[in-house]
Amino acid sequence: MSSEGSASPIELAAICLDLGRSDIRGPWLRATPIVLRQALEIAVTAALADHGVGEGASMRAKLLCLTEVVGPDVGTEAIWLWERLSEGCHYGAYRLDATLDELTEWNRRTADLCATLG
Repeated sequence: MSSEGSASPIELAAICLDLGRSDIRGPWLRATPIVLRQALEIAVTAALADHGVGEGASMRAKLLCLTEVVGPDVGTEAIWLWERLSEGCHYGAYRLDATLDELTEWNRRTADLCATLG
């Protein structure tokens, strides 16, 4: 838990994954990419706060700016994750949901990236 007593988005995503492992038909696996994308967006916005990129900028614009601010490796990882998480957030009648393995990998990579962005 974070210092305020409420869970961070990364902690919430881990909880959703744990619940999803025991209740595969429940809402938990659908909630995981939404919470992870929120965590990524918060981290990107915070990383750019001192560089003149306003909160009103689109996430795509922020991700392009992030690549210039923190470097191409971290920026490319952020873009890749945001695209995967965005796909996972949208329900499609003819699209398969993300697998538990994919969600677990996205969770790990998002947590690592958020820690890197600080």
